[in-house]
Amino acid sequence: LAVGRLEWLSATSAVHQLKLTLRDALEKDADKEGGNVLEGDVSDAKMVWMYALASQLPPCKEVAKDWESAAKITMPLQPLEGYVEELW
Repeated sequence: LAVGRLEWLSATSAVHQLKLTLRDALEKDADKEGGNVLEGDVSDAKMVWMYALASQLPPCKEVAKDWESAAKITMPLQPLEGYVEELW
C-alpha cells in the first residue's frame, strides 16, 4: 500500500503542470463560449490527463507505451505535442 501511494504521489506531481494547462485551456474556452464548456472537450482533457498519469505509474507504463505508439505520442508529459485527433 505504501509503495502504491508513493507511486501515485510521484505520478500526480509529474503531471500536475499538464493538469493546470488543460484546466486553463478549458476555462479559456468557457470564457469564449459564454461560460459553457463542451462535454467532448472535458472528456478529451480527462483522457489526456489519464494517459499522462498512466505513463508515470509503474504498473501502467506498458499499456501507456502501447497507447504512445497508437497515438504517435513522442513526449509522455506533453502528449498534445503533435496531437492528431483521429489517433486518440
